Amino acid sequence: MPRRLLARHIRPRPLDDREIKQYLRVYDGRSLYHHPEIFPRLCSQQLFDNSAPLELEVGCGTAEFLCSLASKEPEVNFVGVDIARRPLYKAVEVA
Repeated sequence: MPRRLLARHIRPRPLDDREIKQYLRVYDGRSLYHHPEIFPRLCSQQLFDNSAPLELEVGCGTAEFLCSLASKEPEVNFVGVDIARRPLYKAVEVA
Protein backbone atom coordinates (compact mmCIF):
# COMPACT_ATOMS: atom_id res chain seq x y z
CA MET A 1 0.00 0.00 0.00
CA PRO A 2 1.45 3.42 -0.92
CA ARG A 3 2.45 5.64 2.00
CA ARG A 4 -0.25 8.22 1.19
CA LEU A 5 -2.96 5.61 1.49
CA LEU A 6 -1.38 4.08 4.56
CA ALA A 7 -1.39 7.44 6.38
CA ARG A 8 -5.14 7.73 5.85
CA HIS A 9 -5.69 4.43 7.66
CA ILE A 10 -3.75 5.38 10.77
CA ARG A 11 -6.26 5.88 13.57
CA PRO A 12 -4.29 6.90 16.65
CA ARG A 13 -5.78 6.34 20.06
CA PRO A 14 -6.23 9.36 22.32
CA LEU A 15 -3.04 10.06 24.24
CA ASP A 16 -3.11 10.65 27.97
CA ASP A 17 -1.49 13.72 29.53
CA ARG A 18 1.60 11.81 30.68
CA GLU A 19 2.33 10.54 27.16
CA ILE A 20 1.84 13.96 25.63
CA LYS A 21 4.14 15.60 28.19
CA GLN A 22 6.81 12.92 27.81
CA TYR A 23 6.84 12.29 24.07
CA LEU A 24 5.13 15.02 22.08
CA ARG A 25 6.01 18.67 21.51
CA VAL A 26 3.82 20.72 19.18
CA TYR A 27 4.99 24.13 18.03
CA ASP A 28 3.30 26.79 15.92
CA GLY A 29 5.11 26.86 12.58
CA ARG A 30 4.67 30.59 12.00
CA SER A 31 6.10 31.50 15.41
CA LEU A 32 8.91 29.00 15.02
CA TYR A 33 9.84 30.53 11.67
CA HIS A 34 9.69 34.16 12.76
CA HIS A 35 10.91 33.85 16.37
CA PRO A 36 12.98 30.66 16.80
CA GLU A 37 14.73 32.16 19.82
CA ILE A 38 11.60 31.80 21.98
CA PHE A 39 11.54 28.00 21.69
CA PRO A 40 13.55 25.58 23.86
CA ARG A 41 16.79 24.22 22.47
CA LEU A 42 16.84 20.70 21.11
CA CYS A 43 19.56 19.17 23.25
CA SER A 44 19.88 16.04 25.36
CA GLN A 45 20.07 17.99 28.59
CA GLN A 46 16.84 19.86 27.88
CA LEU A 47 14.85 16.91 26.50
CA PHE A 48 16.25 13.87 28.34
CA ASP A 49 18.04 15.35 31.36
CA ASN A 50 21.33 13.70 30.42
CA SER A 51 24.37 14.44 28.28
CA ALA A 52 24.16 11.51 25.84
CA PRO A 53 24.65 12.24 22.13
CA LEU A 54 21.50 13.43 20.37
CA GLU A 55 20.39 12.16 16.96
CA LEU A 56 17.67 14.02 15.07
CA GLU A 57 15.54 12.54 12.29
CA VAL A 58 13.62 15.07 10.22
CA GLY A 59 10.50 13.66 8.57
CA CYS A 60 10.26 10.68 10.92
CA GLY A 61 6.63 9.79 10.13
CA THR A 62 5.54 7.00 12.47
CA ALA A 63 9.14 6.69 13.70
CA GLU A 64 9.55 3.00 12.82
CA PHE A 65 13.12 3.55 11.61
CA LEU A 66 13.89 5.78 14.58
CA CYS A 67 12.63 3.19 17.07
CA SER A 68 14.76 0.54 15.37
CA LEU A 69 17.85 2.72 15.72
CA ALA A 70 17.03 3.52 19.34
CA SER A 71 16.75 -0.16 20.24
CA LYS A 72 20.18 -0.83 18.70
CA GLU A 73 21.87 2.19 20.29
CA PRO A 74 20.46 2.70 23.81
CA GLU A 75 23.33 5.03 24.76
CA VAL A 76 22.10 7.63 22.23
CA ASN A 77 19.04 9.90 22.55
CA PHE A 78 16.84 9.98 19.45
CA VAL A 79 14.35 12.68 18.47
CA GLY A 80 11.99 12.57 15.50
CA VAL A 81 10.50 15.68 13.90
CA ASP A 82 7.59 15.77 11.48
CA ILE A 83 5.05 18.31 10.28
CA ALA A 84 2.14 15.83 10.20
CA ARG A 85 0.52 15.12 13.56
CA ARG A 86 -1.29 11.87 12.76
CA PRO A 87 1.91 9.82 12.22
CA LEU A 88 3.45 11.39 15.31
CA TYR A 89 0.53 10.23 17.44
CA LYS A 90 1.09 6.74 16.03
CA ALA A 91 4.77 7.03 16.93
CA VAL A 92 3.91 7.95 20.53
CA GLU A 93 1.51 5.02 20.72
CA VAL A 94 4.35 2.67 19.76
CA ALA A 95 6.98 4.30 22.03
